[in-house]
Amino acid sequence: MIIERTTELAEKVLNILVPTLSTIKNADASCVVRTYQNGRENGFHVSISVLSSIGLIIREVWFSEFRRSDDVVVYPHMRGDYGKSWDGVLPGGAYQNKRLFQTPEEAALFCFDVLTGKADSIK
Repeated sequence: MIIERTTELAEKVLNILVPTLSTIKNADASCVVRTYQNGRENGFHVSISVLSSIGLIIREVWFSEFRRSDDVVVYPHMRGDYGKSWDGVLPGGAYQNKRLFQTPEEAALFCFDVLTGKADSIK
């Protein structure tokens, strides 16, 4: 049996998320979007770096169609938690904080909250 996963759901999330990220009014913020592949999960990795008074803060999310359902899975991460991520590779411990969403809109809203520091689910 061949299982093919597409990035269709992840692209919907990205298309909702990117315009909202342009509303961030911080001259010291930079955003990077990369592709993300992990076996049957194919999607995107978005990171935002912000220079603050306490140093560099990096918030990241990975999102794709979940490997065991038609839901969107989001893996939130704040650099320093679970070790370091590099080049869009999901750190092992980030799997523990995964969140599942039934719609791309819900997933995009959660991603925005994580990337802007409004979500308190990142431990």
